[in-house]
Amino acid sequence: MADKQTYIERINRELDQFRSQLNELKAKAQAAEADAKVAYSKKLEYAKARLRDTEGKLNELQISRTDAWEPLRHEVEESLSQLRETFSSKETSF
Repeated sequence: MADKQTYIERINRELDQFRSQLNELKAKAQAAEADAKVAYSKKLEYAKARLRDTEGKLNELQISRTDAWEPLRHEVEESLSQLRETFSSKETSF
């Protein structure tokens, strides 16, 4: 099992990738036709909410005591799994 700091660094790298993908999606949405912008906006808001949720769970883990972080890891993994699903879903592709 990885130690807490190594785990946090790995998750942060993955979240950085999702942030980058979200920025790409924002750019595509801005370039879209007016009608499509509304639909894109909803998809972007959902993706941002999933990202914020995962960031919040990771923050909880980061501030936890070293001996108490393992139970929070499950929550981070679940949230991260939902985030992965959101970004791999056809619903968030533009």
